[in-house]
Amino acid sequence: MRSETSSAPTEKSIQYEERLVCFIDLLGFESAIKNSNGNSSSNTQIFNALHATLSELEGGRLVNLLHQSVPVLTSKGEFTSSEKAGTTTIAQQTWPIVVTQFSDSFVLSCSADNPGSCRMLLRAIDKLQNIFFWHLGMLMRGGVSKGPLIHIQSGPLFGPAMNEAYMLESKSAIYPRVLFASQAATHLHQIWGTELSPFFDTFDGHKAMDLISCLRLNHQHEPQDWDKFSEQLSRVENDIAKKSPAALPKVKYLQDRFLHLQQSISS
Repeated sequence: MRSETSSAPTEKSIQYEERLVCFIDLLGFESAIKNSNGNSSSNTQIFNALHATLSELEGGRLVNLLHQSVPVLTSKGEFTSSEKAGTTTIAQQTWPIVVTQFSDSFVLSCSADNPGSCRMLLRAIDKLQNIFFWHLGMLMRGGVSKGPLIHIQSGPLFGPAMNEAYMLESKSAIYPRVLFASQAATHLHQIWGTELSPFFDTFDGHKAMDLISCLRLNHQHEPQDWDKFSEQLSRVENDIAKKSPAALPKVKYLQDRFLHLQQSISS
């Protein structure tokens, strides 16, 4: 008598991928939620601002905004956006990024082997911190690591790199800044080379980027933008003083960084 054996079909093997990942936490979110619940015009204004901003960043919309703004050189020798050139899909396929948002936290990641995506990831971090700062009057902090990760759009998110990024944000960042683990910092330094970058050395031994370092990089020839930033920073400080005075040291950190920026420019 012949015996027959059969084996169950095996699922496609899924393995960790070496990725660059950023975990971001929105500061003051709990206070904003409390102040959004009520019938006053102020409650309604805060609710609408939160809803509009978080809806704008839902799913892959943040990534779409970035890919749509990628500069494209036309046949006439002029630069335009990928959106106007009709090449957004190509940009998305060439420099993919995955974004997950839950409550007041965001996770962004990309393949560490794609230098263009790594650059795009930092642009996304800067885009987020500016959206929160200008649209909501809120600050954020984060951690960036490089290592094994599974991150699928609208799907699984886990891995050692995620743990490291979360620990950097929750235990070390403290102030509104994004800290880089050593492997991530080295990797990005190799990509940037000698170009000007948003990175700086912190007082407590980390590599980081924040609103101030990006402001200096993006608007070094536009001092009027520094005045606008100073005015918004004062509004944020006043708002925090009224609603969450215990968080004032976080905005004082940015004010001190901004003062040093102004002094370095005038000297």
